[in-house]
Amino acid sequence: MAHKWHYGFLLALTVAATVGVWTDAIAKQKHQAVAKPRHHAVAKSKHRVLRVRPAARTAISVAPAHALSIFCDHSLWSHVYAGDPRRFSHPQDRLQVIQDCVSVTGTLQSARAEADGDFHIRLRLDPQYRSMVNAKNRSGQKGALVVEPICMNPVKQKDTRAEHVCDGFSQQVYTPDMLGSHVRVTGAYVTDMEHGWNEIHPVTFIGIE
Repeated sequence: MAHKWHYGFLLALTVAATVGVWTDAIAKQKHQAVAKPRHHAVAKSKHRVLRVRPAARTAISVAPAHALSIFCDHSLWSHVYAGDPRRFSHPQDRLQVIQDCVSVTGTLQSARAEADGDFHIRLRLDPQYRSMVNAKNRSGQKGALVVEPICMNPVKQKDTRAEHVCDGFSQQVYTPDMLGSHVRVTGAYVTDMEHGWNEIHPVTFIGIE
């Protein structure tokens, strides 16, 4: 009788243990089922898509087709100074070329001699060419295109004298009596990287029309 009671007690312990393991397994499965979505949500938060705003567009000057020309004297570049050697190695670094050769029309508004030997002339372009000026022309040159005949005045500027670009050379394309006239100007269309405005520089030709 005692043996039967002992065996019955062991059987009860075994059943209880089995039920306990089974219950614990079910509880773990439920816990994992509940926890998984939270883990997934955390994972999503770590991989948010960042929206990057596009960079502001920079306006780039382009010569209109009707301004293009082939009648430029490219040897004039040898008489254009490069400028600050820490920034520029060649004249075309300081005067960034937009178009090798253009020919435009407009009215000569003002002219002044500069220390580098050039003339600084403001040309009020005719309507068909006004897209050739940029924001710096509008804010710093009253909307005019800058035109710079080279080596026409005494050279006083130190870096220009050091480069000897005007030695034995003087250009003759502009005279003061042209001021106020409607003219045609032919030369290289560039952006002056020191000031930001667009120019015709060097100038091959200025003629009254």
